[in-house]
Amino acid sequence: GRDLDDVMHLLWPRPFADEAVRHFRHTLASGERFESRGFYERRHDTQAVESYDWMLERVRLPDGSLGVACYFYDATLRHQAEEQLRRQGERDAFRVALEDTLRPLGDASAIVEAAARLLAADLQADRVVYGEFDDRGEQVEVVADVSLRMPSLGGKLPCEAFADLKTALR
Repeated sequence: GRDLDDVMHLLWPRPFADEAVRHFRHTLASGERFESRGFYERRHDTQAVESYDWMLERVRLPDGSLGVACYFYDATLRHQAEEQLRRQGERDAFRVALEDTLRPLGDASAIVEAAARLLAADLQADRVVYGEFDDRGEQVEVVADVSLRMPSLGGKLPCEAFADLKTALR
């Protein structure tokens, strides 16, 4: 009993809802079939991220008027599995690059520096710092500091400098 435009905007965010309504109206007016694969979006009503393959076709209703039938397949589980495989592939590629880069190195500081550079590039991070705690756990000796835009931290830093990081990792 509600208008399609209202329902779509209750369920989906504006860019997609507007586009979907345009496709429904175009299919109704023109008779052209519409097909979408791999749609992936967060719903307004449930906050769940869902994926669908869907298709629109114009149909003749029992009273003789024209309508639009929407056929859809919930592809959420497939999309999530594909995303997991993609992320695993990226992790595997990083591990291979790391191993290939570190294998010929013999010096510990060269290994740490190379690993930090690869990690910074992989994470697209502004800075990667590798440090070691002193025996009393009061200071961190900066061993490698890779940054394209910032001056080196260098030397020893009090552990308090990492308090926010310790809290974030808990």
